[in-house]
Amino acid sequence: SYDPLRVYLSSEGLVRIATEKYSTAPETLGHRTMHLTNYSVNKHADAYTQNMDGRQADREQCVDSAELPAREPPASKWSLSQFSNYCETSGIDYEVIMHQIKDLIIKTLIAAETPVTTM
Repeated sequence: SYDPLRVYLSSEGLVRIATEKYSTAPETLGHRTMHLTNYSVNKHADAYTQNMDGRQADREQCVDSAELPAREPPASKWSLSQFSNYCETSGIDYEVIMHQIKDLIIKTLIAAETPVTTM
């Protein structure tokens, strides 16, 4: 709702990982798999790894894929709990990232408010 503005964020949403390491270099703007995380774009990339929900051979020792040690993402789609665990084991402040994501969501909705409320 926009009056008042209410935003609901799922505690267990999805995190999509781009299949190329991000770069701000202007010459990389055409690299779709670097700047977009859409499944339809990334599924054809050489670096795309399908999420096997803990069934991959390198995960046999893990009860839950969220227990994986810090390393490069093993799949191109994670749950928020997997991402939180990755941040924790990698020394990344998950709460700061989530605060930034929430801030971005609010700013995006405010930017779209006028067109939505005048429809």
